[in-house]
Amino acid sequence: MVFAFCIGFVLAILGLADFVDGSEQVLGYLAFFLYYLLFESLTGKTPGKLLTNTRAVDAEGNSPEFRKIFIRSLVRFIPFEPFSFFSSKGEDGKHRPIGWHDKWSGTLVVDN
Repeated sequence: MVFAFCIGFVLAILGLADFVDGSEQVLGYLAFFLYYLLFESLTGKTPGKLLTNTRAVDAEGNSPEFRKIFIRSLVRFIPFEPFSFFSSKGEDGKHRPIGWHDKWSGTLVVDN
């Protein structure tokens, strides 16, 4: 929400407030997408990951390439994606809380 507010504030300062008028939902989706894309591609962490001392990595434990972060950010728009954590099973059959945004982008969230 703070990120979206900042985008709106900058648009208002630049005199582009009319651009936002009537398109708040589009701006919200754009802010949501950019929030994850920018934070995770630049640092591997969102503010939430900073608080929980975790980070996004690829299957080898390295920082994911931009393409993977882009896919990861897009998949978050799929309806009910947050519920994908409830049906995750690892190869050993045990429950592993892995969402579609990690599964389909080939990323994981690990402790620092």
